Amino acid sequence: MNKFTPVFAASLLAFGLAACDSGGSDTDNIDYNEYVQGADGKADSLFPAAPVCEFADFKDLEDSSRLDPLVDRSRTYNEKSRLRVTQARQIYLANVQLGFMDHGDDFNMVWDNTDDDEFLIHRIEIDDERYDWLQFWAGDTEIGVIYRYGTLDIVAEIGDGDFKTCESDTRQASANLDATAWVQTAAEYQANSKMTYRVATMMLDQAIEDTSWTATVDQGPNFENKPPAIILDLDETVIDNSPFQARLIADQVGYHSSRWNSWVNEANCSAVPGAVEFLRAADAKGVEIFYVSNRSSSLEEATRRNLEKLDLPINDSIDTVLLKNEEDGWGSDKTPRRERVAETHRIIMLFGDNLGDFVGGAKTGVEERNALEAANDENWGVKWFMLPNPMYGYWEGALYDHEFGVGEELKVLLKTENLNTKR
Repeated sequence: MNKFTPVFAASLLAFGLAACDSGGSDTDNIDYNEYVQGADGKADSLFPAAPVCEFADFKDLEDSSRLDPLVDRSRTYNEKSRLRVTQARQIYLANVQLGFMDHGDDFNMVWDNTDDDEFLIHRIEIDDERYDWLQFWAGDTEIGVIYRYGTLDIVAEIGDGDFKTCESDTRQASANLDATAWVQTAAEYQANSKMTYRVATMMLDQAIEDTSWTATVDQGPNFENKPPAIILDLDETVIDNSPFQARLIADQVGYHSSRWNSWVNEANCSAVPGAVEFLRAADAKGVEIFYVSNRSSSLEEATRRNLEKLDLPINDSIDTVLLKNEEDGWGSDKTPRRERVAETHRIIMLFGDNLGDFVGGAKTGVEERNALEAANDENWGVKWFMLPNPMYGYWEGALYDHEFGVGEELKVLLKTENLNTKR
């Protein structure tokens, strides 16, 4: 697989995508021009078109002093700071947007444009939407730019405390557009999901009758006489959340827990093709159905309501909906919950859309995840059944160190850098 270009890779992997505070770091070997200029020395392809900005209140705030109470995190950056790609680009683009520089100018000119030789980036939240407020001073004049969180999408300028509200004259394509369109419209998606569940149905009788059959390394000893059970992830495995992804794209906003919670509380997910028929068949054969999901435990009532609306089997005599943080130790790694099921049942099949739905240690890099998949090759299509999800997951996070808030521009760049052209 073609990885990052050598200089870009060295900078990105050495200094990571994790946020770093300023001060004390030797950054002599970092050339931030790699982040802001293309291979041809131009930057046009790395930055969105300049927005149109007019003097107007931003989000009903009359001046920038109203932003201070909305700040929930602030960081200061100077010449000694280690900058993430998005931070470097936000600082550079702000200087271009405000007329201090032109695209193609050397990155280090940014430090000459602020009297304090530093920039502040505050994270603020307004109406459940997060933003990055980049602030600096020229003399006694406060200036800055407000971006949508983790992106290069400028929504406001600040000059001496006054706002200019900005709008892009073109809509930026989401990094998730093609994936969501495929799930919602492609006959191939329907066929793939149905095929997965129908293959599982063909294996069901053998899995039930063979008491030595277990689908998980978490099973433990002496399981032969335990009743059979199936474990399934929920989102994009049993129920379809693509309308939530479509809303994010249509509204040009990023993921936020409040938006997700609102969607889940609607209890309006449809079933993934093939799931209902398979689960009813398994239930009719006496197989216990466990739903192991990384939805927050605070969403259990809404989750159960959605499952009931779809008439999916739920055993009310025991807890079969096992959500994240429902008990101590039940984090995003599902291993402890699989172990809990294995205490009382013989797990005969696992279903999911993410490698972590089948085995621990899946939240790693691309090569490690591929090795983990290959190490379990004999289980696929026999005991383990993977549903297609091109919209999100650890596969995506592996491309950018599982920092999901890096913004659409960087997501597109890193996905592109990981493409294998075989040339």
